Amino acid sequence: MNKRNINSSKFNFLQKELTFFENDGIITKDQKESMLLSYNVGSEINFIRILLSIGSILIGLGILTFIASNWQGFTKSLKFIIVIFLFILSNIISFYVYDNYPKTSKSFLYLSTLIYGAGIFLIAQMFNFSNYFSTLIILWFLGVMPFAMLFKDHILFTFSQVLIFIYINSYFASGNQPYLLFLIIPYMYIANSKLFDNHYILTFLNNVLLIDGLIYFASRSDLISPYITLALFIIGIAFYYSPIKLNREVFKFQGNLIFGVTGIMLTYKEFWQKLNLFSLSTASSISLIFSLAFFIYLLYLINKGSLLSLAFLCFTILRYYFDVAYDFLPKSIFFILGGIILMAMGYYFEKLRKKGV
Repeated sequence: MNKRNINSSKFNFLQKELTFFENDGIITKDQKESMLLSYNVGSEINFIRILLSIGSILIGLGILTFIASNWQGFTKSLKFIIVIFLFILSNIISFYVYDNYPKTSKSFLYLSTLIYGAGIFLIAQMFNFSNYFSTLIILWFLGVMPFAMLFKDHILFTFSQVLIFIYINSYFASGNQPYLLFLIIPYMYIANSKLFDNHYILTFLNNVLLIDGLIYFASRSDLISPYITLALFIIGIAFYYSPIKLNREVFKFQGNLIFGVTGIMLTYKEFWQKLNLFSLSTASSISLIFSLAFFIYLLYLINKGSLLSLAFLCFTILRYYFDVAYDFLPKSIFFILGGIILMAMGYYFEKLRKKGV
């Protein structure tokens, strides 16, 4: 039987649970030991990999700082040769040490992607293409993704997601519409599914890219912010109750996060007033009705065991407390009551923690 890899914190949790079942007579000691032997335990933090990764970043920064500081003294041909040479050298070293020193090999792989990206910007500067920032970022992404796919490396795939996030924001900032996202974002979901078995962190980041792109497309379509906020609230609810089984907890957590933040924003009457559909008094009534419904809904989720919903309930209470009490109460009473509310919330949090919520 192939052993499954697990980090030390998860293994310790599993060991405690199995010991509990053993003490209750549900399983025998031999069964517990047999189950525990089915796992390969790794450290929570791979110190060697972190050390090598930081080292590769520092080397890359050192090389690029040297090149940048002496850039004007080099001819265009020499500049191009230096960048290509460093990129090829780093990849060759990564290839030759891969079998015996895989972590060192990965560090040189990371170094090569940094050199590649920096080389794009240095060469763009050399030929006066440095104004096309978003184009340079997407070229960097196209260079990183083949390595991420070939080596099935989580760090490189995460880095490629960061590049796409920068691309989205920079492209919209330039006044253009990055329609390439309609191809890139589905591709990122497919790559995560095929190469990384729908890793929960990568799924989370892919969802962030999707929502970020939707927000920018909506804002560029002249939709006013209350409509976007309301749409995000609905998306959050859809994520929370999504029938998708893969990474169900990721969608549930992100949905809770999205509708929690936007729900608090929608409790303000100014958001409803900006829709230009209601008068000030009507907007106030709608915001109050929404706030009451939102409050009840959060209580329902808390009763189901959602600790994040409890946090948003606390923020909602504090939002109304600050709105109502700051102008009417003496400042000393205001701070004392605020402190009491926070301590009461902290006590309730701790109580739920002890219950295992």
